[in-house]
Amino acid sequence: YLTLERRTTKVVLDSKRRIVAVLLARPKEEPDALGKTSWDYSMERLAALFDRIRREHDGQWTGEDYNGRRGRFTSFGIGGSFGGGQTVPGNLKKDGWQAEVEGELRAHPDLQRLARWGSEGFAQFFPKAYAFAADIMEQLIGRGDVTRNMPGSVYAASTCNLGPRTVCLDHTDHLNYPGIPCVITGFGNYNPDEGGDLFLLNFGLRIRFPPGSTAILSSAGVRHGNTPVPEGQTRYSYTQYTAGGLVRWVSLGFRTVGDMKDAHRSRVYGAPGSDFKEQLGRLSIYDELEVDRAALAAKFSR
Repeated sequence: YLTLERRTTKVVLDSKRRIVAVLLARPKEEPDALGKTSWDYSMERLAALFDRIRREHDGQWTGEDYNGRRGRFTSFGIGGSFGGGQTVPGNLKKDGWQAEVEGELRAHPDLQRLARWGSEGFAQFFPKAYAFAADIMEQLIGRGDVTRNMPGSVYAASTCNLGPRTVCLDHTDHLNYPGIPCVITGFGNYNPDEGGDLFLLNFGLRIRFPPGSTAILSSAGVRHGNTPVPEGQTRYSYTQYTAGGLVRWVSLGFRTVGDMKDAHRSRVYGAPGSDFKEQLGRLSIYDELEVDRAALAAKFSR
């Protein structure tokens, strides 16, 4: 059992000391007379925003919006996807009230702050994977109809889990790219001593996860979820990720698998397991993290 603390980042290492998950400290800020920081107020405003959006459109949400395989709560997706018969990647299509909701979410300064914070945390603790994700995103932009899910974010997509009591069941997000760790932030009016713990089953970890906490992990590779919060309390979450289909489309030279002949496909994909090894190779060994950070900084200073 781990406790996520405000000022201390904790990393989860595998047997080879690779960083496989991060429990991210909050922004370093001095609290006010009430003991709250600007981050706390940002999270409170986001909770109010998510609650209002869910209530305003009560009766308009579909069963898919509410009763997904991750649990029974309302969710709203933003950003790029590839699948379902698409020939090129594109942003999730929104019309009418959904387009208005997306516009409000994208423009909200607190959600923009949260998206940037998660992306920056990704860069700090997974610098090699971040460089890969940034390259993929740059190649996606301008081809098809894909934009960044939020300003300042390296991720292609995000999901707003609107609650009101978001409880994610044990799951993996198999359509996400495993080698681009996802960012998960929980917030709302709940008591972390009574519920809302994050669990990472592959690692045997249960983590006390107060409102405003952030974790970074491969949601496609690590079974995860969270415990319920009591009646009368609320929990929302915001996740950022990049779909595996987008990475595959770029890696195949902006083509689908179906566009390629079998022999060419084998040459591109390589031997079985080779892509898995490449993804593992983009996880930083803890003792080499500063070197990897310097390499990332040099890459973006050119």
